[in-house]
Amino acid sequence: YCFGRAKKPGLTPVSSSSDGGEHWEKCGATALMSVKCNKSAVCDGKHVFAACPTGNESGDRRVGKVFRGTLDSGAFIWEPIAEIKALPDMTQNGCGDDFFAYSDLNFLPDGSLGLLCETAPSGLIQFMTIPTEAGNE
Repeated sequence: YCFGRAKKPGLTPVSSSSDGGEHWEKCGATALMSVKCNKSAVCDGKHVFAACPTGNESGDRRVGKVFRGTLDSGAFIWEPIAEIKALPDMTQNGCGDDFFAYSDLNFLPDGSLGLLCETAPSGLIQFMTIPTEAGNE
C-alpha cells in the first residue's frame, strides 16, 4: 500500500501494488485524516503505524499524531496511540507546541517506534520514541 498526500485536508488517498511496486492502482481513501503534508508509515506484518499532522480548523500543519492501523476486510481501522508535542525548548516563532510537519517513522531495536519530526517551520527537528502498544507510555 502507498498512502498519498491529499490536495486539501481530509481522508488520505491510498494506492496498492500487487507486483512489487512496478504498477499502482488507486484504492480510494482511508479514514486516516490529515492536512496536505507527507505521512510516514511502517509495517510490522500485523499493523501499520503512521505519523501525520491531523490539522486544526484552518488546515494548518498541526496536531501531529501517530496511529496504529489494522487491515480489516480491505479497509484500515486507525487507532491514535500518541499525540506529538514539541519539547519546550523546541518551539520557536510563536508556533506553539502543536506544530507538526514532515516526519520519518521507523522501528527501533526494542520494538518501539522512533519518530524524527519537524516541530517548528523549516528546520527544528525533534526525535522521540513511542511505544507500539497503547497504554505502554
